[in-house]
Amino acid sequence: MTHLPYFHRELSSFRNGLIAVWMIVSSCWVIAQEVNPLVPEKIYLQLDNRVYTKDQTIWIKAVVTDVRYHMPSQLSSVLYVDLIGPGETIIDSKILKLKDGIGSGHFDLRQQYVEGAYLIRAYTRWNQNFGPDYFFQDYVQLLSTSTEAPPTPISTVKFLKREGENPVLQVQFDPLVIDRDHKQKLSVCVSLEDKKDSLLIKPNREGAYELTYQLPAKGNFVTLSLETENLATYSKTFVLDDTYLDVQFFPESGYLVHGLSSKVGLKALDANGKGMYIAGEILTQQGELIMPFTSNELGMGYLMLPLVDSAQTYIAKLSSPVEKIIPLPAVVHRGNVLSVGKVDQQIRVKASSNYLQQDSLIIKVSCRGEDYFEVKGQLKGEQLTFNLPSKSLPEGIIAFTMTDIAHHPLAERLFFNERPKSRLTLNITPNKNTYLQREESQVEVQ
Repeated sequence: MTHLPYFHRELSSFRNGLIAVWMIVSSCWVIAQEVNPLVPEKIYLQLDNRVYTKDQTIWIKAVVTDVRYHMPSQLSSVLYVDLIGPGETIIDSKILKLKDGIGSGHFDLRQQYVEGAYLIRAYTRWNQNFGPDYFFQDYVQLLSTSTEAPPTPISTVKFLKREGENPVLQVQFDPLVIDRDHKQKLSVCVSLEDKKDSLLIKPNREGAYELTYQLPAKGNFVTLSLETENLATYSKTFVLDDTYLDVQFFPESGYLVHGLSSKVGLKALDANGKGMYIAGEILTQQGELIMPFTSNELGMGYLMLPLVDSAQTYIAKLSSPVEKIIPLPAVVHRGNVLSVGKVDQQIRVKASSNYLQQDSLIIKVSCRGEDYFEVKGQLKGEQLTFNLPSKSLPEGIIAFTMTDIAHHPLAERLFFNERPKSRLTLNITPNKNTYLQREESQVEVQ
């Protein structure tokens, strides 16, 4: 791997040298890849819709490509596709034959399927070597063709609360809805935050299955999962607190680091998992104001925290839509921050460390398993900053990995390099504006 020498040279010289390095690095990597084929495949599934009714068919076209060049993969000849129901149970599976990386198949939906979100998962045996991160996953919504509410095995749910006492959950089950042959004990699991209780429920004299369960004083959700004697399953989550708000903060590179500034992403979700607008202030534990912040209407945003102190504890005090105190991630004593952004047509990379001032750092730039640059340099004022022309990198997710001189990983940042000018432009012109059913149509594609 070729290094960029003497990083402290003038920026203009650095820019000029990048193109030459790009040519050398690219040619070297192609040779290395030929003798090291241990890279995953990229799986795409094209579906004919995102919302289905129970009398429809999910049609699938599969494309499996080489992760480096986006060409059809010749490695796998079989693709495995699972349809996973709301209870996280595989309800149907298909094996698709691949020819030159292309295959097709379908799932016939059934009336007994419950409404909800269904996960479609696809993988090859080769990709199992690299873990679930390399599986294709996408959700579709399944609706009933009937206007009546579908029957569920959880027929009655009540939350009872008396002053000074913990709330009580009362549930009545009807397992025959999902298993007509069920006769005796019903297995029920009650999940509360990080606590799970497994119970066996017998029918009462009237043949009904009832559960009375004391809940903790504070809780946001409870999930009821049941399994019949014939292994039919059902699961549903209930909201205990309608005002629940999940706010998370994500420091760039994973940590807030003592003495370093950091970009912090934020995400806010309501009890139904939908994003919502929030506003508030970042404070120290002593109440000192650091900065105000807001999210967008989808509950997402970011803030730029100045130099943080490991002796301090930071909190977010929400003022909208509810008043709430949320602790920020703790500040670590030693660490590194890797920041990547785009200014005009340049990708700006800034590496910071509070303990590696005398050592060299290496920033490796890669995309889809292929290395494009490896930049080596020393920190100046706890920072190492450089630019890369965006046109020297492909469009897609670029991984920037920060390592020490021994190539031990210290931090990583993913960045989407957008290059609209490099995209294929398609103009599609039909010969008519409207068509009758099954009428022949002519389309000009330019």
